[in-house]
Amino acid sequence: MLEALFQGQKGYKIIDEKTHYWGNLVQSPDDYASVRTVIENYIEGSFTADTALLKSCFHPKALMSGYYRGDMDVGSPQTFYDQLESEPSSKSSGDGYQAEISFIHIAGRMASAGLVETNLLGSDYVNHFHLLKIDDGWRIVSKIYVDSLED
Repeated sequence: MLEALFQGQKGYKIIDEKTHYWGNLVQSPDDYASVRTVIENYIEGSFTADTALLKSCFHPKALMSGYYRGDMDVGSPQTFYDQLESEPSSKSSGDGYQAEISFIHIAGRMASAGLVETNLLGSDYVNHFHLLKIDDGWRIVSKIYVDSLED
């Protein structure tokens, strides 16, 4: 499945995604669409610095860990929210932000997704998300990331 939004109304580009299902845990198209929607909302929230939208993507006890400019950070998404709120958004700055959903894997009530971002607040990132289906909705419970400056 290929979807491309080229600097259109939303101002960012989603290039492609690949989907894999394992064994007899094949999920319904509704589950796939719901996981994809969470990741798309993450993209939109990051691009526009809409922290309320981002918070709706994450479980309240979610973890967010990775490497930013060579320094390891382990904690909650709060630092990310604070950074987005303290700087002009990628949308308002006119930066050429792009996001590519590189994979979505679903197995039962858990899912993983990959996202590659270019030029989010001046940095490029590779992100891996872990999601759980909680009640009837999917939420990010952990995110690990590395920026382009990491060796």
